Amino acid sequence: MTRWLIPLLLTLTVASTGTADSRQPELSGLTRIVPKVLFSVGKDEARRIGLDEGTIQGVLDVKLRQAGVRTVQGVEAAKLPEEARWYLPQLTLDVRVYRVESEPRFYLWGVQLYLHDDVRLTRNSRTRLMAQTWISRGVYGTLRAEPAEAQEAARTEINASIRDQLDEFTRAYLGANSTR
Repeated sequence: MTRWLIPLLLTLTVASTGTADSRQPELSGLTRIVPKVLFSVGKDEARRIGLDEGTIQGVLDVKLRQAGVRTVQGVEAAKLPEEARWYLPQLTLDVRVYRVESEPRFYLWGVQLYLHDDVRLTRNSRTRLMAQTWISRGVYGTLRAEPAEAQEAARTEINASIRDQLDEFTRAYLGANSTR
């Protein structure tokens, strides 16, 4: 039963995320963001198959800079007042790797990109919060993690999906911020 339940849930999650339209107003006027990589589930499993958080963060930073998205990190972020840092838009690349308990060499994985931005309520403009304003389609898959060739194939597939998610965001960002 659980053998088919997890793939079904992943399929439903993918179907519910919607599509990324290049004319998305939530990305219009976005001038700078804080990019981050998050292993929300399975950080140890991700390391076991050779995924490195620092390397993925580097790919995220380079792709955003190449698209003309200004990123705020490290020393630059530390110089900002605390309130300004708190409300900077955050682009999170969420990487999830699950090891199936009943089949130790079998993994489920997912990659999704989402943006949290500063939002004010229209009925009370003093109420300010961070809310998810954009989400990618998400990519999910399965893999066998052993032998070593399978781990390399898994890394390659997940890294390609990460690049695809970043391409989806940059297309949407450029479409929303083009000067036609």
